[in-house]
Amino acid sequence: MKDWMLALPIALFTLSSTVYAEVNTDPKVLSDQLFRTGLAFCNEASKKSRTDTQLARADFANYESHLERAKAIYPQLMDENDFASREATRCELVDDNIARAEAMPLIEQGLAYCNEAKTRLEASSGVFEAETNLKQYKELRDQALETTPTILRVGSVAVQVRVCDGLDEKISLVENQMKRTHRETDKVIASFNKAMDTCQVGTGMLKGATSNPETVEAAGQVLKQLTQYQENAEQQASALLRKGNLGADSKKRLSSLKSDLNSCYTSMTARIDLSNKRIQARAEWLVQREAAEQAKLAAQAVEDTEVAQPEQSQQAIAKVEVETPETPASAQEPLLQGSEVAHIGTGEL
Repeated sequence: MKDWMLALPIALFTLSSTVYAEVNTDPKVLSDQLFRTGLAFCNEASKKSRTDTQLARADFANYESHLERAKAIYPQLMDENDFASREATRCELVDDNIARAEAMPLIEQGLAYCNEAKTRLEASSGVFEAETNLKQYKELRDQALETTPTILRVGSVAVQVRVCDGLDEKISLVENQMKRTHRETDKVIASFNKAMDTCQVGTGMLKGATSNPETVEAAGQVLKQLTQYQENAEQQASALLRKGNLGADSKKRLSSLKSDLNSCYTSMTARIDLSNKRIQARAEWLVQREAAEQAKLAAQAVEDTEVAQPEQSQQAIAKVEVETPETPASAQEPLLQGSEVAHIGTGEL
């Protein structure tokens, strides 16, 4: 409806201009009339720029067409016609308004990507995703600026663009920090792996709970080395965690490595303790067996001695009897006769 209402006066004005042109062919007058006809399109474009940029741009293109033809008819139009010069300047502002309206959706979408990038950086959810978001922001920002640099005259837009343009440096800092964190994490992981390899060597030496003292002693030396490696790895992990730069996946991995190492350490310690108890028990058993054998030998010696002593006594007695001569009758004490015995008993001789 509006387009029809606009077209009618323009058509009438054009018709009247045509009729008038038959009477007045002055280029200055014709140029002014043509400019005023196009000015109506500029005014419509200004109104539509707030609601429909495509229609506004079409109307403004018609205005520009009239302006160029008017200048072609009378090149001094802008220099000599104050009205035309003033209105042309105003229409330039209309052009800027339309361009900003066209650029605004682009810059708004770009700023949305920028905000997404900031959120990812603040939450440390992914610097690479943030970098992708920032790239999308830059593409849309550049398109908006190509449409019209005056988009930055909008105060809120200019402030946000300055902040977003500064994200490049922040992302670069975060990337460098992530690279350092990755190197430190790899170093800690290597320390845990070194300790775990040492632990597996030690448990392999004690497979089956050996009772060999030399093997157990060697495993004990491995355990001392393992303790140093474990302490070093855990200190590195604690220092890294205190920095607060680790992601959830890295924290989970370090926790798993620490848990596995603790389990292996506990198993190795238990095996060494068990082996030492077996060695001690065997040593005690050997001492007891040696004592029992010594006691048995001592008892056997006593028994042999007791058996030997009677035989030696009998042999000694037999030897004495053999070696002692019989006493002659004249050397023997005289035996008393029976009557003499009787007299001794009565006291009589």
